[in-house]
Amino acid sequence: MSALRMSLIEITFRGMSASPSVEAAIERWVRRLEHVSDAIEHCAVVVERPHARQPYFEVRLAVTVSDQPRIVVRGPGGITDVYVAVSDAFRAGRRLLVDARRSHDQPPMAPRRVLDGPPSDGAQSSCAAS
Repeated sequence: MSALRMSLIEITFRGMSASPSVEAAIERWVRRLEHVSDAIEHCAVVVERPHARQPYFEVRLAVTVSDQPRIVVRGPGGITDVYVAVSDAFRAGRRLLVDARRSHDQPPMAPRRVLDGPPSDGAQSSCAAS
């Protein structure tokens, strides 16, 4: 990944010290996201240990894509392994990016014709009483 692209990743650690290995894992996940969408403009990741006495992590990410609304993901909380918390949040973000791309790529549906009554040609329904 180029130095310019790396500057588009913003990583914040809260309630814990910064970890170069966690930063490297996040950078790998961002590269994976770029396979889904090459229009990613910015990715902000917050890795948080909310309570010092409880060993669990929460990860939130916000991905800005040029042609879509900003995607915000909060990974499931209560995970005791920071790498699992990071991967869960990025997997959820990847699913949202894929879904957004699919809905963006699909053409709008044609309006449906609604029939209000019997056919206009005078034919009777096969369910008519004889």
